[in-house]
Amino acid sequence: MQYVFLVFTGLLAGMVNSIAGGGIFLVLPALIMAGLTGKQANASGSFAVWAGQATSYYENRTLIPKKSQLVRQLIWLGLAGSVAGALLLVYTPNINFEHALPYLNAAATLIFILGPWFKKQRSQKKLPWFVFPLFCLAVGIYGGYFGGGLGMIMLAVLSTTAMRDVKQQNAVKLYSATVINFSCVVVLAFAQLIVWRYALPAAAGALAGGYIGARYSKRVTSQHIRYLVILIGLVTTVYLFARFY
Repeated sequence: MQYVFLVFTGLLAGMVNSIAGGGIFLVLPALIMAGLTGKQANASGSFAVWAGQATSYYENRTLIPKKSQLVRQLIWLGLAGSVAGALLLVYTPNINFEHALPYLNAAATLIFILGPWFKKQRSQKKLPWFVFPLFCLAVGIYGGYFGGGLGMIMLAVLSTTAMRDVKQQNAVKLYSATVINFSCVVVLAFAQLIVWRYALPAAAGALAGGYIGARYSKRVTSQHIRYLVILIGLVTTVYLFARFY
């Protein structure tokens, strides 16, 4: 029954990630309830979420601009930051990470809530040339260490560039998140933080959910999904505070 629950949770996470982001809010508490430590749940959840992102990216790959310097910057700097963030997670004592986890989740939920506002504010201003690369590096570090609300942060970053097509931004977001999560998953796998017997069922669900969400997202309004993700984020934050304090 536990594995069925993880598959179902992964399915929902994959669907919401492909439309609005925030799937980690579903997977993380499910893995903690299964008995994993905070670091193990975060690492296993990163793998599960990556599976769904990879499927969604594949369905949207034709929308990614060809030979774009912007995309290359986001990928390579995000990749470097992701490895650094994952190593930071590996060497953070579990008790410290578990005490920080509710605050990280609360911050990610707040970022998700304020994402559209931040995107609007930033899109109205032209930033210095060096800000975007710094954003890319910071996004990678954050994604490698925790990653909640990563999609909304990426969309906010992309809104500061010349890329204005929302569908292109979403496709680039999925591509970048897939690369960032893959690199951190490799590091976390070598560190033996991923508990495969729980991560694989969640990943199988996320794989299917990512495909379904990417294929049929036009039938569901992203705003309704956002409200659902925000509710899940708030409930998850309360659960994590009750669990670790």
